[in-house]
Amino acid sequence: MAAGTVFGHFYWNSQSVGAMVNQHGLQMVVDTVIHGQPMRQWTPEEQFPSRTSMNVLILGVDHDYDNRDQVVKSSPGRSDSIMLARVDFINKSINALTIPRDTAVHIPGHSGIHKINAAHNFGGEELTMETIKDVFGVQPDACVTVNFEGFQQIVNSMGGIDVDVEVPKGHKGLDYDDNWGNLHIHLKPGYQHLNGYQAMGYVRMRHSDSDEMRSKRQHEFLEAMRTKLKAPSTFMALPGIVDKLNDNLKLANLNRDQMYALANFARSIPRENITIKTLPSFEGPSYVTIYADKSAKLIQEMFFPNDMVALNIDAPDPNAVRSMNAPYERGARRHVRSGRHSHRAPTTDAATTPSTEPTDATPADPAPSGGDAPPPDPMPTGGDTGSGDKSGGNNTRG
Repeated sequence: MAAGTVFGHFYWNSQSVGAMVNQHGLQMVVDTVIHGQPMRQWTPEEQFPSRTSMNVLILGVDHDYDNRDQVVKSSPGRSDSIMLARVDFINKSINALTIPRDTAVHIPGHSGIHKINAAHNFGGEELTMETIKDVFGVQPDACVTVNFEGFQQIVNSMGGIDVDVEVPKGHKGLDYDDNWGNLHIHLKPGYQHLNGYQAMGYVRMRHSDSDEMRSKRQHEFLEAMRTKLKAPSTFMALPGIVDKLNDNLKLANLNRDQMYALANFARSIPRENITIKTLPSFEGPSYVTIYADKSAKLIQEMFFPNDMVALNIDAPDPNAVRSMNAPYERGARRHVRSGRHSHRAPTTDAATTPSTEPTDATPADPAPSGGDAPPPDPMPTGGDTGSGDKSGGNNTRG
């Protein structure tokens, strides 16, 4: 009786669950009776029978706005968060690498040096996946993309998330207002409950510290979401969560059943089997410079643990990136747009580039100076934390 009530709740309160039952209902009954696993259809063994592992690219995508602060629907937008994950079905583990969104790279089909987040704006998920392959030598097998409205809806469908908010020394909280980007963050330190909009600000905030701390917040938030999904109190909310996932996730080289299998796999493995690290890199005022040798070693360990692969990280010459990183004082600039103030730093896209900053289509690199020669300012990232900010293309960081 109780099982029937729960089944009815899931079936009638979720279009996605209803569709799953209509498609797999008989098999779900067989799996429940014989194997005691009603979700057996959504396991790696069933959805990826010929694979022992796969690489999944996960993108959080921002909008582009016009001069009237309206979303440009014809633009794919830039990727605000970039994470490449190796999902190991045999060892039941996940190795994830965070790539700072302002990382300087060469994008296939586009001359010069660009921030890696521009690849999505130029060519969506396909070009972003191609860029990842060309730069880092890792072929993404699939891609999952979510925009920030969808992220908020997913978090709200879970009833919000509890996190311990850390703030930089000397700050009373995480505070930032960007009227242009429709982003307003005001969070006090300490353990607290965040709704979807607050959570979106929490994972995007970097203006009071760095990409490194931003990535640390993202990693902690992902674990908090995973914990919430495993909690018994969340069980009856699963129909709504599944619907929001179905409505807001854009998939490439992946169908819905496979996406559910990956989510179920990530939810079920122990926390100690999940490793999240940040691309070894140097954070400049506008661009992030890849430490090629250190990155090659880390990628070898995370994505090719059983093979010796001759990785060649296709990173732009550090001197070229250094020349594009004009010095600035973090937080000292203000942007005025349509008569409204924003703490966002001024853009430096090709149409508005001042003479002191290169355009988005930067000419060919100057004479190479191979290796991992670091830029002059001591703000390295890498290891277990790091990554990105809102502004895209050649926007100055701040």
